[in-house]
Amino acid sequence: MKGSWIFFFSILVVCFLLSLVGSFSNFFASISTSIIASVIIIIVSFVFKNYGKINLYLRSKFILRNKYIRVSISYLFRIKIDQKYFLVKGNRISQYAPVGGVYKRYVDSLGIFRELEVLDDNLIPIDKSSKDDLRVRVKGKYLMEFISWFEKGHNREISGEREFYEELILSGILPKEKFPYINYSLIKRKIDRIRFDEHVNSDQILIADIYDLNLTTEQLEAFRGLVTSSDLYSFETEDSINRLGADRKNLPIGRHTKWTI
Repeated sequence: MKGSWIFFFSILVVCFLLSLVGSFSNFFASISTSIIASVIIIIVSFVFKNYGKINLYLRSKFILRNKYIRVSISYLFRIKIDQKYFLVKGNRISQYAPVGGVYKRYVDSLGIFRELEVLDDNLIPIDKSSKDDLRVRVKGKYLMEFISWFEKGHNREISGEREFYEELILSGILPKEKFPYINYSLIKRKIDRIRFDEHVNSDQILIADIYDLNLTTEQLEAFRGLVTSSDLYSFETEDSINRLGADRKNLPIGRHTKWTI
């Protein structure tokens, strides 16, 4: 991001110098005008394609520069069975949400975490389950560098199979013999805006990879064979998810569930 702005600024300086020369020569004036027009088109295109990150960059680097921002980076599975979405009950928060969870980091990440002054999350107690979660606190001035580290995929978990296995196989919801492996593809990466969250009493940003689960015929039938009502899981329509479960009396649906539809 920083390098891109330096590049654009350098081009504009060159164009300005050419325009000065152009005052003495129509030839240089014509060239500088063409270059400036091209640069404007490039900048507009760049801003349009990266608007979300530019806004994130400005807010984190300037407004929240010295404040810690809570960062939670996860992966979510979109599991659609016959026009309904399969959700599971959360272990920590009493709500229905997509199968998935927070990515883990590996021990080799300690160096970059020290460099970026990353702190552990202070909301959820660190235990065997939450140890090494990518649910941390990062100063605004380092947020873009932290996101860049995550996007490179180094020294961190890159698979979604762990949470799938824990939530659906170990729990006994689905039979292990029909799920010796899973196939899934990345739909999108959702980077939410920084917002103050009253529940965590902090500025927070949520990032999630949305995966589409590609089921075999046997695996699809295993989902279809589940009962339609259970305390552990739920099949929900798109309308119900958009309303976060307000149309029914049981547990609510997590806000981030909307990202999967």
